[in-house]
Amino acid sequence: MGAALPLGAVRRGRRRGRVPQRGHGVRDLRTWQHIRLVARREVTTRGGSKSFLISTALTVAGVVAMVVVPAVFFSDSPTEWELGVVGPVPEGFEETLQLAVAAQDAEVTVVHLPDDADAEAATADDELDAVLVGGEELVADEEPPDGLVASVGLAVSQTRLMEQLAAAGLDPEQAAAAVDITPVEVRTSEDGGDDDTSGAMAFIGVVVLFIAINSYGAWVLTGVLEEKSSRVVELIVAAMPARALLAGKVLGIGLLGIGQLLLVGAAGVTAALLVDVADVPSAVLPSLGWLVLWFVLGFSFYAVGYATAGSLVSRQEDAQSASSPLVYVVLAAYFVTLGVIAPNPESTASRILSQLPPVAPMAMPARITQGEAAPWEVALSIVLMLLAIWGMVRLAGRIYESSLLRSGARIKLLAAIRDSREARRTAHQAG
Repeated sequence: MGAALPLGAVRRGRRRGRVPQRGHGVRDLRTWQHIRLVARREVTTRGGSKSFLISTALTVAGVVAMVVVPAVFFSDSPTEWELGVVGPVPEGFEETLQLAVAAQDAEVTVVHLPDDADAEAATADDELDAVLVGGEELVADEEPPDGLVASVGLAVSQTRLMEQLAAAGLDPEQAAAAVDITPVEVRTSEDGGDDDTSGAMAFIGVVVLFIAINSYGAWVLTGVLEEKSSRVVELIVAAMPARALLAGKVLGIGLLGIGQLLLVGAAGVTAALLVDVADVPSAVLPSLGWLVLWFVLGFSFYAVGYATAGSLVSRQEDAQSASSPLVYVVLAAYFVTLGVIAPNPESTASRILSQLPPVAPMAMPARITQGEAAPWEVALSIVLMLLAIWGMVRLAGRIYESSLLRSGARIKLLAAIRDSREARRTAHQAG
């Protein structure tokens, strides 16, 4: 039943929570105490629930499996061949063979055998991929790998040519230089590699933020609805202001969300390092920091909206319709980020859209990760986001206060806004 406060705490809060009339300082202190009480209760109740622990364990296991399974079963380790050799081979054959094989991202082990009988037995038992006999004939029980055949042929021809050049009067160094088969070095644009990495990190960050904001926002919605439908909220608001309840709930669930995200991220990075599937880029840690910051901002903005949606309904069946406007806004921000901003983070449209508070929590970290957001743009987006959160809290708080104790049919949003204004006007006149 949600993250309801224990009745004893409510009664104590009712006895001790009267707001002194001496000024705002004591009242603000009591409000912060109420917020901490609700937040702590959300963390302990939800964080210790079986559903949260199981979902966290499954998520961590899933992320670790996504990293480990491909590394174990679909490893890109070099191809390994085993080649038997019977009889003499040209001088320098093995060194030349190793160079030719390395150019194919493969490795070869050369095994010397005493005679043909041993060679036939080794190939029949699949101990060797092929056997080079007399430096001229390649023997195998089945068709040997094409790469091995090409490498052996190249090594034999090159070393034979070196012998002929030496016989013609060239010293060993000159002969080796004439038939040098050093593989051509491949150099890629460093910026191109960074672009691929930053693009992938931006995509992952957008997806994670979208899932996190929706998931933890739904927790806020269901928590408010459970307390309201069970009438527990009537006891709670008798002991503390409704806005303190709203702030504490958002704070507590937000802390749980941050903890879960950090745990899952740490598990994924640790698994990647342990199985040595990739080096963690130096940009990962700063990107994680930005991800956490924008999760806090985005969750704070949307969570109060989800809480307000929960206060407008009294039945679980009405929750989806009440929260659908918020879901559509989050979906629109998600698709705009993936379809417009992430592919072209430097465009004018991306610069403008990433400043809009509903879009910024997903768009700005994507641009930051790709290195396309100027410091002043980041600072401006954070300021605008904080102002939007402040406005959202004021508006949602009023609606939350006026709708939380009402039961029955779903309350229309415009009607709730009108009622909150009337309640505020009445309170102002009474005061």
